[in-house]
Amino acid sequence: TTYTPIMQLKEDSTLIIYMHGNSLDRGLSYRVELYKVLSKLGFYIITFDYRSYGDSSPIELSEKTVVDDGKTVLKWVTDLYKPRFGDAPNLSGFPQSSSTSAGPNIIVWGHSLGTAVATRTV
Repeated sequence: TTYTPIMQLKEDSTLIIYMHGNSLDRGLSYRVELYKVLSKLGFYIITFDYRSYGDSSPIELSEKTVVDDGKTVLKWVTDLYKPRFGDAPNLSGFPQSSSTSAGPNIIVWGHSLGTAVATRTV
């Protein structure tokens, strides 16, 4: 698997923002295997640890903090592409016509706890 800088993703690319479950962190072996499978299928993945998980900042964990973390990552990604997206990034995960899309398609994917975080994020 190779690394592609996020700003080099093409309009026909699909970027998955992956929000993990409650167990440990983003680097758990079965999660890494999922990232590899998705990469082989042509998707790009960005994942992160909520604060208090993995090697992230230690804080008192709460529903608000994990949702804030999800929103922060989504905002960071959409802000990177704002000059290309305008104010309406494609969060459907489905390609848009070339006249309306200027950045990658974005899928917000949550697993277990991450499903609730993803739902609250979008």
